Amino acid sequence: MAGSARLAAARALLRVMEGGYSNLVLEGTLGAAGLSFQDRAFAGTLVFGTLERQITLDYQLDRFLKRPVARLDAEVAVCLRLAAYQIFYLDGVPARAAVDESVKLCRRLGKHSAAGLVNGVLRSLLREGAVLRYPDRQTDPDGYDAVRLSCDRSIVALLRQAYDGRGMGMLERAFDKPPRYLRVNTLRTTADRLVARLAEEGVEAACHPRVPDCLIARGGDLRQTASFREGLFHAQDVSAQLAADALDPQPGERIVDVCAAPGGKSFTLAERMGDRGRIDAFDRSPSRLEAVAGGAARLGIAAVVPAAVDGTVGEPSLLGQADRVLCDVPCSGLGTLRRKPDIRFKNVHDFAGLLPLQYGILETAARYLKPGGTLLYSTCTLHPEENEAIVDRFLREHAGFQPRPLGGIVGRALPQAGWRTILTDEDFGGDGFFLAAMMRTA
Repeated sequence: MAGSARLAAARALLRVMEGGYSNLVLEGTLGAAGLSFQDRAFAGTLVFGTLERQITLDYQLDRFLKRPVARLDAEVAVCLRLAAYQIFYLDGVPARAAVDESVKLCRRLGKHSAAGLVNGVLRSLLREGAVLRYPDRQTDPDGYDAVRLSCDRSIVALLRQAYDGRGMGMLERAFDKPPRYLRVNTLRTTADRLVARLAEEGVEAACHPRVPDCLIARGGDLRQTASFREGLFHAQDVSAQLAADALDPQPGERIVDVCAAPGGKSFTLAERMGDRGRIDAFDRSPSRLEAVAGGAARLGIAAVVPAAVDGTVGEPSLLGQADRVLCDVPCSGLGTLRRKPDIRFKNVHDFAGLLPLQYGILETAARYLKPGGTLLYSTCTLHPEENEAIVDRFLREHAGFQPRPLGGIVGRALPQAGWRTILTDEDFGGDGFFLAAMMRTA
């Protein structure tokens, strides 16, 4: 029933407001709600869409409230946002039905006294014609784009200043549904055979036009396929695949992946190496390493060796032992807005605490390298302070390192990139990523 779907969506949104990550909340809350496939899909649309458009929705609602919707009781705010999302963005839901259902939802969430407020605000939207309003574009361009693109104005200003049209273009396209990318386990099958096998299992898949052994999948529940159980692929965004590929791993080498969980890049490295050599897959969280170990076992990969190691502390026994090091650090995730809409609400100042962590992990990672070895620093953000500024500082303060041209597909397809580059969805269709390659010279 649609009412149950709306209630499940409201509970999921309340969990996100309490600090839960949208992707994990969706999987957990909706999975436990006992909804039909159709209602679960509707609830997922409501949750993801409401989060994605929250800044736009709040601007519309605030015009009819004495205090901003963000300062209302959480349950009331959720009811208003859910209804406004349906009114403005879901053509298949009659506007008056969205209003009536949200008033009922408000009562079901225990906020009986606020039902009149919810009804009055939403009917005011309808009387106005349910037309989206924005700040003045001429006098407040960042405010205009923040509301239009439903993204904190500090992020809009950052991307406009740092990357001009390229950054704003990513924001424009961040509402597009991201493709589902798979990495073929070349230890067990080929891309063509996997495409055929998935078709038999109800999943349409096609080879990526520019990235070998990468598939674009549509339809079906991938985790329920025999192909998944047999370890013929793992899910991984194409930009993450390219990050592993840019390290240019070779069979027989020793590689350290310093922030490995949940393991996708380690798996891709192992497959590129023919499962010959050793990949020390480090992460500070033993529980997250369980996913790495489980994934490696499912894929039949022996070269990946998980170990609980803090990225800022390191493992002394490996100093100077690695041929290559992958340093994919925790970041603000600005390149993943289309997958993680809750990042849209962040202020860039919230990311300042990441900078010393990122630099500390990079310094520790560099100590694992042999002379002549390659260090790849990567993030899934478009924030220059987390990207260019970090590697520039590192090279200034470490005379024994110098830039090295990016290897693999990125190095060949984007020769102008040199030793560092930003990948956007316009390049290979993936998330926004930063890659920088350096070599230890002494």
